[in-house]
This record gives sequence, C-alpha cells and structure tokens, in this order.
Amino acid sequence: MLMLKNIRRRILLLLFAYLIAPSASGLFAVEPNDVGLLLVKARSSSSLGKFEESMWYAKKALILSVDAKNVLGEADSRYMLGQIFLALGNTDSSSFYLHESFRLYNQLSNYKGIADAYNQLGTLHYRAGDYDSAIIFYNRSLGARATIDDSLGISHSLNNIGMIYDARGDYASALSYFYRSLEIKKRLGDSLSYSRSLGNIGSVYLNQGDYPKSLSFFMEALAIREKFSDPVGMAYLNRNIGKVITASGDYNLALSYLNHALSILRNLDDDRGIALTLTYMGPAYQAQARYDSALICYDEAILLYQQVDEPSGQAEATALKGIVLRIKGRFDESLQLLKQAQLGYGKMGEPRGTAWTLIEMSSTYMALGDYGAAKRLSLDALAKAQSIRATSLQRDAHELLSEIFSREGDCTKSYYHYKRHVAFKDSLGARQLPLQLVQVNLEKELQRQRLEQQAKTKTAELESKRQRYIANFFMFAFLSMIVVSVLTYLNLLQKRKHNDDLERQKLAIEQQNREIIEQRNDIESHRNLVVQQRDRIINLLTELGESIDYAKRIQQAIMPTHKFIEEHFSESFILSLPRESVGGDFFWATYVDSKLYFAVADCTGHGIPGGFMSMLGLAYLNQIVAQEKCGSPSQMLGELRSIIIKALNQTGKDDDSYDGMDMALCVFDPKTYQLTFAGANSPLYVACKRTPVASAKVLRHGVITELKPDRMPVGYYPVLNPFTEVAITLLPGDMLYLFSDGFPDQFGGALNKKFGHVAFRELLSSTVDLPVDDQQRLLFAAFDRHKRDYPQTDDVFVVGIKV
Repeated sequence: MLMLKNIRRRILLLLFAYLIAPSASGLFAVEPNDVGLLLVKARSSSSLGKFEESMWYAKKALILSVDAKNVLGEADSRYMLGQIFLALGNTDSSSFYLHESFRLYNQLSNYKGIADAYNQLGTLHYRAGDYDSAIIFYNRSLGARATIDDSLGISHSLNNIGMIYDARGDYASALSYFYRSLEIKKRLGDSLSYSRSLGNIGSVYLNQGDYPKSLSFFMEALAIREKFSDPVGMAYLNRNIGKVITASGDYNLALSYLNHALSILRNLDDDRGIALTLTYMGPAYQAQARYDSALICYDEAILLYQQVDEPSGQAEATALKGIVLRIKGRFDESLQLLKQAQLGYGKMGEPRGTAWTLIEMSSTYMALGDYGAAKRLSLDALAKAQSIRATSLQRDAHELLSEIFSREGDCTKSYYHYKRHVAFKDSLGARQLPLQLVQVNLEKELQRQRLEQQAKTKTAELESKRQRYIANFFMFAFLSMIVVSVLTYLNLLQKRKHNDDLERQKLAIEQQNREIIEQRNDIESHRNLVVQQRDRIINLLTELGESIDYAKRIQQAIMPTHKFIEEHFSESFILSLPRESVGGDFFWATYVDSKLYFAVADCTGHGIPGGFMSMLGLAYLNQIVAQEKCGSPSQMLGELRSIIIKALNQTGKDDDSYDGMDMALCVFDPKTYQLTFAGANSPLYVACKRTPVASAKVLRHGVITELKPDRMPVGYYPVLNPFTEVAITLLPGDMLYLFSDGFPDQFGGALNKKFGHVAFRELLSSTVDLPVDDQQRLLFAAFDRHKRDYPQTDDVFVVGIKV
C-alpha cells in the first residue's frame, strides 16, 4: 500500500508540473519529488537572485522529506530556507529554520551540515551588527569543518572571520584570514569562491586608502563573475569599483558603475544591496554639489537599512546625510545625525566608523566656532585612526587639528599637524597616481567584456529554451499515457486513507511548530536580554575608564614639566600617590621676575571631584601670574581665595558647598636666598643649617623647623581674615618639605592608627642628609610599610627641594 501511495504522489506532482510548465518558465525542469534535485534548483535560483522561485523549491523539498521521514532531506531543506530568509532580510524566520536544521544535523552527527548551519548563524548575527556572537559561530563552523577536513568549507569560514575583523577595523588580521582563504580556493580551483575572496581583499585595501591595489583585486574578481554570469557578484563589484573611482575624483565615471550596479540590484529586489549602492552614490553627487540628489539617496538607503536590519549601513548613511546638512548650513541637524551615527558605530565596535564620525563632528563644531569641542573630538579621532592604521582618516584628523591650533594662535602645534597632514596626503597621492593611469582604458575594456558576455548569455538562453521545450513535449506524452492507465484505479483505492493520513500529519506538524516557535522565542528573549545587559556594562566601564584616563592626562599636562623642575630645582623629589587615577593634590611652580614661586595644595575630596578642584587651583594660579598679581604669597592666597569663592558661588548658606583647598605657597629669591612663606592650613618644614629666630609662626623640632600656616582654607570660611606670611634666610644645601595631609593621616600599623605629624617629622629628620632620590625611596617604603593591607585614606603628595 505504501508503494502504491508513493507512485500515485509522484505521478500527480509530475503531471501538475508539466501542465503549468509554460507559465512557470521552466520551473520544473527536474522531477519535483526528488528532494536532492529540488534543492539543487533552489540553490541555483537563489544564486540568481530569484528568491521566490528558490523558496518554492525548498518548501516542496521540505514537505516531501517530512512525508517520507527523510531526516537528512528535512535538515537540508530547512537549512536552504534559512539561507533564503536571510537573503530577504527576514532574520526571525531565518533564525528559526537554521536552528532547526542544526538540531537535525546534530541528531544525525552530520558535521558538514553542522558546520554549514553554524556558518549561516554567524552570517545572521554579522548582518545584525552582533560581531561577538558572529565570530563565535564562525569559529564553531571552522572547527566542525576541520574535523571532516573540508578544505573548501574551511576557506569559507576563514573568509567570514576575516569579514568580522574588517568590520572592526583590524585590517591586518582581516587580510591574514582573507589571504589564507584565497590560497585554499586557488588550490581547489573554485573560481566563484576565489572571486569572493578577491573582492573582500579589495575592500580591505579600499578601507585603508590603497586604491590601486583595491581596484586591481576588484577588476580580477569582476572578470570571473562576468564569466559565470553571476548578477549579484557583478553588482557588488561594479559598486565597489564605483566607490574606488569616486575616491580618485572621476565622479561621472564612478556614477556610471554605481548606476549599473543599482539597475542589477533593483531587478533582483535586493534591498540590502540597493541600500549599500545608494550609500556609495551619495558622495559622488555631493562632490558635484548635487546635494538634493545625495539626500534622496541617503534617505532611501536609511529606510532600506531599517527594513533589512542592517545597523552598520544605517549608521554610515546617517553620517553622510549629516555631512550634507552641514554643507547646507543646517548645523544642529547635522550634529544630531552625526552623534546618532557615532553612537551606532560605538555599539557595534567599529573603530573606523567611530573615528570617521568624530572627524565629521569636529568639522561641524569648527563651522560653529566651538574650537574646544572640535579639538577634543579631533584628538580622539586621531588616536582611533592611528590604532587601526587608517591613513586617510589620520590625514583628515591632522588637517583639522592644524586649522584648530592655527585659529587658537598655537603656531607650533599647527605647523606640526600640517606637516603630518601633508605627509599622509603625499602618501595617498602616490597611491592614487597609478589609479589615474588605470582609468584611461578601464571603461572601454569593461564595455567590451559586457558585450561579449551578453552575446554568450543570449545564445545559451536560446539553446536552453529549445531543449526545454523538446524535453517537456516528450515527457508530457509519456506521463499522459501512464496517467490514463493507472490514475483512476489508484485514486479510488487510496483517496480516503491518504486524506486521513495527511490530516493527522498536518495536525502533528502544526503542534510541533507551535511548540518549537514558543521555545525559540523564550530562548531568543533571554539571550537578547543577557547580551544587551552585558554590552551595556562593557560600554559603561569602557567609557568610565577612558574618561578617567583622559582626566589624568590633562591633570599631568598642566602641572610643571620635568624639564622645568630640573632647570630651577637642582635637587628635588616628588612623591605622588593619588588614592585613585586622578587626585586632588597638586604641585605648582613658576619663575617670574627672577623669583621662584611654588606651592603644594590639598583640594577638597579625591578622585575625579578632587581632580576638578586641582584643575581650578592650577588654572587660577596661572591666571594670577598672567594678570601680574604675583606679589607676596599672602596676597596671592587672598586673591586665589576670592576667585574660588566667586567661581563656586559660596555665600555661607547651609546649602552652599564648602569646597576649597589647603595650600603651602613659597616665594624664593635665588640671589639673596630669602624664602617667604604663607600657608592655608598647610605648614612648611625646613631643614636648615642656620637656626631661625623662634616665634609664634616659627617652631623648632630638632633638625626640622616648622613654619606655621593660617588656620583657614583657600575657600569660604566663616571668618575671612587676611593671610599672614613669614620670611627666613636659607643657606645652600637647606631642604624644604611641602606636603598634603595624606601621609600623616594614613591609618595602618599594628594598631591601625594614623602615622601622625610627629612621626612624619622624625622620618624627615632621619633622611634629611641623604640624597633626594634616597629620601623619596625611604618615604615611600615607610608609607607602604605603615599602610600594610589597609585601604589608602587620602591622596599622598610630598615635595622635597634642596636649595
């Protein structure tokens, strides 16, 4: 009975196929209930961009496989459907069918199928911008293919891993994987796969700005695709060649290639390819000042990218639209779009896109006259471009920085960045010279190849059509005789049972599908939530770390340089142990009117709040010097206190802040060796050979003499008395110690008590006759020994100066 049932099904399907053969344009040139041949036709139709036709074959193969309980056929059919839905941008359906195919392949221990399913799942995540998940699936695919020594499959996995590194801007790694893949394909003689690797290598060189190499690889790949009449591949390569020629400046020629690619892709209804081509056309229109045409391209591209869930392309088109709006003077809209694109690139971990959008945002701020923001963004972009060796981006960043420093009046830095810009520009120019020579005969050669290929294709289509008609005629006659003989008998015998079986199978399949879809949705929801939370934490930690490191660099840059200290303090040391990356303690020094002014300050708080206060202190001290208000130290402290109270709006009310700083400020005359000191809650220790006259402000502690400060801070205080000062005359070889309270106030030791000021003075007394480097080393050792494993209480800052 089962045999009769199968014979009847085959006859019915064959008859139906050939009855509609003329309208289906040869859709059923093979026997439709042969699962293997149906899948061959599905793959062939998919490669030509005929996705609806391909889906019909794949679904038919799936139905036949389920009916015959052919598990391998069912796995292959579901895998094919996953590929088709992926090409159409339907990621949910693609994910469902690919996971189902993986489950069946795994049940059969079919490593080739497992590898293929892993590979397509990697591509699905790659298209969605989830590069972490994509590279995991690609590496699993590579491992499965290595298990069965599948050389061609290994080359595909290597190629896909290279695409991830290319998207992330790691071009060296991308080229390594692409060239390994290319070598395997060349050895195997797989021309189409070989051309794909050529195109990928060309794209990497294009991203690096090496246009001649890029064009060479694209042209070689295009010749192969035209030989095999591959429309998708020809569109892809025409699009990339158009992008190369746009970079060389021949915009009309570039648009001819891009329009040719767009025409192919619109015929194939390839939304993703259309969006990418429109993105490439926009810059060519923009270079010709055809801004409205460029905006039309970008708007359509953004809409298509949203439909096919392509975040990388959407970010690029959004940024390009922002550039055009800047040119048209719509700066606020431009900044909004550029920030949106920069955020998108950051989420995907694409450093090249991030650097590019930072440069464009900097240009917009330049147009608005905000040079501070422009400089910050340009420096950040330059660092990212250098990390991925993106020559063209480094060139643009240096050009912007040269212009910014020029407008700020810093000629030295402006000239430095101008020289770097010219060096990169000359490098790119040297690369582009061969490209101009190649373009002379490029269009004629490609036109000749296209005409030859069109003639071959037309001849092949006519021959194929003639043979198909002949085969259809004889097959139809043969099937008609068989149908007349047995159809009536088989139909009466099997109709009732067949209908019952189909109904039961349909109900079972629907129940299984509902359960599978529910399970898939639960798994996907949990996975997406975990990935989103993980990415959010990583982004927050990365941004926080970068911000703190940047604040640290700024703080260090403003303090006195090592060269200044060596020039004016022959022997000195600085012991700086901030509790966090940035601290609230700082050292300031300057040389004015043949006198040295120097100070150590302890700001309110530590870490980033303390760092902000230290920046204020350094900036305002430099402001006082610049305004020629650097008289006596007491006057300077009073002036600094007034500035800080005004800057922080301190009025003494309950809700006001009491932020400020403690400071020891000294003025030293190298000619007379006279030292004048004023302090705000911070004393000065002096180890001098000549005993100074004791007073209320001058206390003697053995070897160490303490110059007492005023008991009020540089900031708001209930009683704002003038600061006082004390002057003493030093001798060569005397030591000065300026410090914050972090060292004496550190808890530790066996009883977890503070180190204390008395012990600190005794420690300084014991080291005063040693070289300053040994003093610094012993101070650090004593602090570390006392602190043990206890947490550091506050920022530690000690400066020793030998006059």
